[in-house]
Amino acid sequence: MDNIKYKTFEDVTEVYGKTNLCKICNIKQIITYAKLGVQPVWIDEGYGGKLIAYYFIPETKVAWKYWLENRPDTGQAENAADRGGNRSAGWE
Repeated sequence: MDNIKYKTFEDVTEVYGKTNLCKICNIKQIITYAKLGVQPVWIDEGYGGKLIAYYFIPETKVAWKYWLENRPDTGQAENAADRGGNRSAGWE
């Protein structure tokens, strides 16, 4: 597959569709995706100079599943369950 360099975010949303993009601002999650070989389709700068990466959701599903199966147990999953919220990107 050839990599296409988009000039604007509007070009990206036209190709992928706005509902098919996942915006991630957490640098640890961006690095995890990079380690798993998933690259963002668009990178931008947000408020305060923070990095924002936009990913094509179908490309992140397998990486997300792999991460869930292999993440170290830090007790955060129980805390999230206690709050009643699932903080995933909505793939379940």
